[in-house]
Amino acid sequence: MKFEDDLVSTLTKYFADPDVIKVIGVEDSGDGNADGEDDDFKLFDAEEVLPKKRKRPAASASNTLGISAPRKSGQWPFRQDYPEWRDDPMWVQEKVAEVHHKYNGASLAAAQGLLHRYPEGNTIGHEGCLTTSLAMGLRLLGPASKGWTPRTLNREAHKRLFYTEAGLSMVPLYADLVADVTNGNVQLCAQEQYFSGEPRWPKTYPPGSTLLRGYRALPASQRGDFVVMLKIGTQDDTFASHYVLVDPDQSGSPDEEDVALLDPAQPSRPRVKPWMLSDSCRYLNDGDIGREWRRAGISPLQLSGVWVFGRWRHREQQSLAGVLFQSIVGQDAILRARAS
Repeated sequence: MKFEDDLVSTLTKYFADPDVIKVIGVEDSGDGNADGEDDDFKLFDAEEVLPKKRKRPAASASNTLGISAPRKSGQWPFRQDYPEWRDDPMWVQEKVAEVHHKYNGASLAAAQGLLHRYPEGNTIGHEGCLTTSLAMGLRLLGPASKGWTPRTLNREAHKRLFYTEAGLSMVPLYADLVADVTNGNVQLCAQEQYFSGEPRWPKTYPPGSTLLRGYRALPASQRGDFVVMLKIGTQDDTFASHYVLVDPDQSGSPDEEDVALLDPAQPSRPRVKPWMLSDSCRYLNDGDIGREWRRAGISPLQLSGVWVFGRWRHREQQSLAGVLFQSIVGQDAILRARAS
């Protein structure tokens, strides 16, 4: 294929003999697990990792939605404070502070204030909204047999060094982690960040996000292959930001101001159903996070970012996000026409 020929041609510019081109890869044992326990890291020849035909998951029952069990057991949507994983550590405040002070040149006071100090530690229950949201996304899009939870994804992220007890980087989690643990079956398709609370950045609300509009405008049959993650609160991820998923069963229309959510912080027995973005804003507004939002001038329903994840459904699929992009372009044209 042309892509493969071009890639090998590019690589051979840096290697004298194309037969000795090597790349690092992961050999999957074929057991369907993404936890790496039975997978061996090895060197592959370029011929092996650049097959003549792209290898993609075949359409099968294993690629269907895997969320019936959580719903039946009352665990759905996943919540950070669920007893099964709420005490799982993500990182250690003292270790993060030491690294930030020693290697990033931060003052000791600044380093110690980088993360909030919780008596129980920096656990999923306190700081795992992103990991919990990604775990829900994997349950919606990934193979049903895997059954990802916040605990298993957190431990896999540690195992694969996406973050450690002494440091973290949120950005790779958005794209690299979900692709890594699913062997590329689930990938990030598009993202926009709106830097809420930052000077000179305009405020963006759900009807003004072309990514969210494009997703909401899709027919249900196509929308099921995508998951949308929203970020609300401050751009700074160290304290006053929060991650949620758009409820795929009640996505709403492109012009709706409010959004039905799967929120890792929502009450286990919410008084209102569906749980909406406005409910999350009110719920979080009462504590320390709300004070930071008000200090930064963040308004209710304001978005800080949107991420759209998609899944490859079958081998013959030529584009992961083609239908999504077509919908986004259409919604962007609507917004431009309204602004003219």
